[in-house]
Order: sequence, then structure tokens, then C-alpha cells
Amino acid sequence: MKQIQIYLYLTQQLLTAKTTLKWLLPVTSCIKCVGKTAEVIRYGKTRYGKQRYQCKKCKSTFIEDYSYHAYMADVNSRITIYVKEGLGIRSISRIIGISTNTVMSRIKSVASDIKSPMIGFGKEYEVDELCSFIGSKKRKIWIVIALSKDTRQVLAFNVGNRTKVTIKKVIDTLLLAKSKRIHTDRLRLYNSTVPNRILSVCQYGTNHV
Repeated sequence: MKQIQIYLYLTQQLLTAKTTLKWLLPVTSCIKCVGKTAEVIRYGKTRYGKQRYQCKKCKSTFIEDYSYHAYMADVNSRITIYVKEGLGIRSISRIIGISTNTVMSRIKSVASDIKSPMIGFGKEYEVDELCSFIGSKKRKIWIVIALSKDTRQVLAFNVGNRTKVTIKKVIDTLLLAKSKRIHTDRLRLYNSTVPNRILSVCQYGTNHV
């Protein structure tokens, strides 16, 4: 918890420094053409009197300092970082200065752009389940996750009850990749979904999930 507090403090300090630099340095680059050389020209003003800019390359328009923080270019990336750090919806809303509904819609938008990773053939994988809940601890759900044993990358997952059907969907994906070995815990459901020749059962064989 202390590490998260330090991280949030440093983030706020960095944002303050960026805001200060905006008033000292002129806008010379496009907020969308990241890593590309692009000329920016003045493009009139908003109805509130703020200077508008246009990129001569991609023709997108933007202003230097948005009153409503949800319009800022780095909002999605910041939300992604905070979610990875384990912050809740209300915490993210309070830190960035946007509504909880906007945070939820941005998370859904980012999630919809995530593409399934390529699964290598003939590799070793770890499969395990995580328990969570929706709204109430009585409404439990299980997340079955498959990781690459070498890279720790999440390759497949499924959400549902702790049943053979939920697990089988993940296992079938790994079998299509001609898995060399699938490491699991001692849950008996794996015995009926993973072929014995590639099944490796160990109490501590899925510590990375």
C-alpha cells in the first residue's frame, strides 16, 4: 500500500511539472503523432477563448490545456497504469479528476482494443484459477488463466463457474497450439480435460498465475 501511495505522489508531481512547462514552452508537436515529426499551427480559438491548434500532418485539432480532463490525450494510458496497480474505479476517478462513469467507459474502450496474443506452438504453459466476485462475495466467479511458462504472458482466459466447461475452453486453446507440457495444480477437473502425456500436476507448479 505504501508503494502505491509513493507512486501516486510522484505521478501528481510529474503532472504538476508538465503543467508548469506548458505555460513556459510553446506547443510544437502533435499529441497524436507520437514519435513523428509534425508541424503544429494555430487554428483559431474555442468559444471559451482557449487557443486551438491543428497538426499539419494528421489534421487533428486540440487545445493545450483542457478544462475537462477526460479530453486529455494521456487519460487512457493513465487509467491503464492505475488499473494494473490495483486501484479501484473511484480512486482512479478522484486522481484524474473525471467521473466514475467515464472511467468505466474508458476501461471498456481500452479492453475492446486488446488483441489476443499469438500462441507459440510446442511450448509449456501454466493454467490456474483465480476467484473473484461481482457486487457481493456471495456471487463468486472463477477466472481460468493460461500463462506462457517462459515469458509469463497471458495467452488465454475464461470467466465462469469452477466447472469443466469453463476450464475446457482454455485447455482447448492450448491443445490447438500442440502444447509440449501443461502445468496445473491438483484440481481434479484437469485430469479429464488435459491429456495425461502432457499434464504436469504440482502443488507449486503454477505460482506465477
